[in-house]
Amino acid sequence: AGQTERISLAIILGVTEDEVLNSRDKALQAYLEDYQFAQAPITPELSVVPGDGKVTLYWDSDAEDSFDNFLAGLGRNPNDFEGYRVYRSTDPAFLDALTITDGFGNALLRKPIAQFDKINGFSGFHPVDVNGVKFYLGTNRQDPGEDEQGLTHSFVDTDVTNGIRYFYAVTAYDFGSTIDNIPPTETPIRIQRLADGSILTGRNVVEVTPTAPVAGFKGADITDLTRVEGATSSRIGYEIIDPTVLEDGERFRITFEDTLRLGGRNFPDTLITKNYTLTNVSTGETLIDRSRSFLNGSEFPVFDQEGDPLGFKLDFILEPFIVLNKSASGWSNPDVYPPTLEPYLSAGFLKGLRNPADYRVKVVGPGEGQSVEIQVARRLTLPARPTNVQVFRVNPDGSETAIDYAFWDLTGPDFISAESTQPATFTADPSIGESDLLILREPQVGGSGDPIITWRIGMNFVFRDNENPVQGDVMDVITRKPFLATDAFEFTTSAPSVTRANPDSLLGLVSVVPNPYVVTNSFETLNPFSTGRGPRVIKFTNLPPQATVRIFTLSGKQITTLRRDEGTNEGVMTDPLAAENLLNGTLDWDLESDDGLTISYGVYLFHVEAPDLGETTGTFAIIK
Repeated sequence: AGQTERISLAIILGVTEDEVLNSRDKALQAYLEDYQFAQAPITPELSVVPGDGKVTLYWDSDAEDSFDNFLAGLGRNPNDFEGYRVYRSTDPAFLDALTITDGFGNALLRKPIAQFDKINGFSGFHPVDVNGVKFYLGTNRQDPGEDEQGLTHSFVDTDVTNGIRYFYAVTAYDFGSTIDNIPPTETPIRIQRLADGSILTGRNVVEVTPTAPVAGFKGADITDLTRVEGATSSRIGYEIIDPTVLEDGERFRITFEDTLRLGGRNFPDTLITKNYTLTNVSTGETLIDRSRSFLNGSEFPVFDQEGDPLGFKLDFILEPFIVLNKSASGWSNPDVYPPTLEPYLSAGFLKGLRNPADYRVKVVGPGEGQSVEIQVARRLTLPARPTNVQVFRVNPDGSETAIDYAFWDLTGPDFISAESTQPATFTADPSIGESDLLILREPQVGGSGDPIITWRIGMNFVFRDNENPVQGDVMDVITRKPFLATDAFEFTTSAPSVTRANPDSLLGLVSVVPNPYVVTNSFETLNPFSTGRGPRVIKFTNLPPQATVRIFTLSGKQITTLRRDEGTNEGVMTDPLAAENLLNGTLDWDLESDDGLTISYGVYLFHVEAPDLGETTGTFAIIK
């Protein structure tokens, strides 16, 4: 008495006798191994947004941090996450995707509509087979829509038809272990049809029906995405992922940190982007804190650090290094030799910093400019001398700040030597292959510490048909700049909305599909029960957010009334102006009267009434 016994029960199914026996053998092996076997990655959490002729999916990245204790116990790599697969089906059991058969002809694997595999050297078919079938790992390359790691966390399916119900699943799979004869393991697709015919989905499965939005729909957007601080030439793009989570008028701010990359003995140091932070200015909440994702080639996350969806993705178009922007730089006189810009370098003595700034060189009268004394090499100090140029740093607001420079005289009729103190003229000479140089000395960022040597500015004498500058000419030297700590961007989100302009044209979009209704249509789902006709449906599309649809016989008898602000036959719409409801401008009718009777064949009238817009009428036919 009181003794506890544990038993194991296996429910074994199969299409054929051989498949049943094979499943029995696997169940027995699992029992003998004490249910210790390779584990699938963490199941992704999938979200969905219906659209007009499209479906947008997005999911989290938790699967990429999966740890397989079984592989760790074997001394193998336990972090063997390999990629994601996307499946689509019109059947809750995903049977129409189950098209890959094993060596015995039994349906074994589903064919994905998309696959994103991690770029790590593994590609093609995995060496270990299951009943003669090998798991396809992917291409091991960056395909369109993927980041530099080969992954993505969103997918837009445009191969869909409005009004048809689809089921989507996103699975994560790993590599397994070739040495131990372990094939890849994939997260299961969890979905269940309940007794009443409703569908219960797991965290990686969604049910969705693409459809046209309400009449007058205006999509969500990001506005005023502008640089508000700094001078970076790097840019930021965006993509709306889930308009239903965007709040109208919320303000966001993106800031950056930078770091100094040392160039070594004979290469200049340079500032590079270190990370970025995204803050909701409206709430003061930090959504993404010091992320380095775009630096290692990863895409912008679709969830914030608390796991809440952002509703958008940002695309950082990053300038990796600080270099001359040749297309934006030049002289006010296009016939002058074009500018050159290089960080100053004297091997073993002095390295100039790639300063992220823009400059302006103005050619003035003889002796109206003044250089300063700077030691540029162990045995060379350029003296202060009168010149015909003035050098300025151009600030982000367009103002100018004069900066010190040394004049390295190498050419021109006034050339005596680089160490001369006589007035100098800024020139280039293609015949000897030289250009005078301006060596810049600037304050450090923040103004603390001694000034530092940065750039050398010259002219490109390769263009022999050009000429030297004269008084009045102005050179603009523009640099390409990564995101730095001095930079900040801000933008505002706008939620989906509705315009009521041109009400006649809006109501003119209302239609009935299919029209005529002939026996059945592709919108109707399979009968979940063993008897009966199954569901019938026609759809009123492009309706305004709030609308009442009345249906009549040709004799004028009212059959039923449908109200969009009360939802469809499937439920109650609590807020017709909510973003998720604006995405769906469709109202379903099950072809039953208010008395619960199925209507007969014939031609019917419909009348649509919408507050503040007016009314419209139309006809449709039912053929049985």
